[in-house]
Amino acid sequence: MEITLIRHAKVNYKYKTIMWWHEFDQACSDYDSSAIFQDRGHARFDLQGKLFVSGLSRTHDTADLIMDGAAFEANPILNEVPMAAFAKVPFPVPTLIW
Repeated sequence: MEITLIRHAKVNYKYKTIMWWHEFDQACSDYDSSAIFQDRGHARFDLQGKLFVSGLSRTHDTADLIMDGAAFEANPILNEVPMAAFAKVPFPVPTLIW
């Protein structure tokens, strides 16, 4: 059995540099639903067998982009672990710390 893992293409989203906890939670949700950049040169793959992607739209878009429209099956078990603020602190925090 051959397994090939790929990362999704670059996401078209920019986080603010400092955020309150609720802004960070919203930004993570917004990132998960953002589109990918499709205007860059991407490698093309010709895989044999079944192709699986996560339930996130960016993985569907990446598969369409680099697999030349090959059929794939989405499975939410492959989703990334969701990010969220680690605490509801009463002040804004740099994004790097979140």
